[in-house]
Amino acid sequence: MRSSPAVLTPQAYVYLRHPMLSSGETMLQYTVQHLCMIGAIHIARRRVLAHPRDPRLVSRILLSRTTSQQLVLRAERYVQELFPLGKELSIGQLRGAIKKALPDLEVFKYEHVMPDLIDTGMLHSRFWRTDMGVDAMQHVRDVRRSIERNIDDHLKNDRDTLIANLNELGSNVVLLDQDTRNKLRGMLKEFPDLILTMNLGSTLANPVTFDAYTAFDTLSFGDSFSDGGGDFGGFGDGDFGGGGAGGDW
Repeated sequence: MRSSPAVLTPQAYVYLRHPMLSSGETMLQYTVQHLCMIGAIHIARRRVLAHPRDPRLVSRILLSRTTSQQLVLRAERYVQELFPLGKELSIGQLRGAIKKALPDLEVFKYEHVMPDLIDTGMLHSRFWRTDMGVDAMQHVRDVRRSIERNIDDHLKNDRDTLIANLNELGSNVVLLDQDTRNKLRGMLKEFPDLILTMNLGSTLANPVTFDAYTAFDTLSFGDSFSDGGGDFGGFGDGDFGGGGAGGDW
């Protein structure tokens, strides 16, 4: 009999969902979102100068590295180190830093995420998942599907079950489809101080306000790491279409 499935980060889920075709860009985006949710990267929105030569004030998302989390996975440490200590980065600046550090985004998949998955027993090799990896991926998929399938009923009749499922999903909430994310934002408006517990492993639980869960829309890079585009858009098509990993193949 197999033990309980291990907890996965969203970037690990994307790799394990389809080891051959999954995208390093998608994994990189989800790693940034995951780090924001666990407090390793701080996210803020402020009005700042549009440009040193343009005095207009514009609303911008600013990201900065924190020292409050001891990161174990090399993929997480690598992404956090893209943020200089004591300096805030706009999304445009982050894109520039990523483009300089990772001209080929598949390097992130194979040199950072893959070794983590091999070390934690999720992969035998580049494209060969272990039983543990398959079980962990399927568990995340099952919880995600349950939330998406039952969101209307749970919002109306069973908020406790919904919150429990979100807690179990942890930062994999970024994998939920767009319609479900929209409905969860409505829940935030009704319960702005709702506290959830991120399920990040058997020894680490990180309490966050429900507002942190809405960062999955705010922190959506789409296909813009390499094109120097404007601020946030939708999730883009990524590997899975629409809501990142929300669809099935």
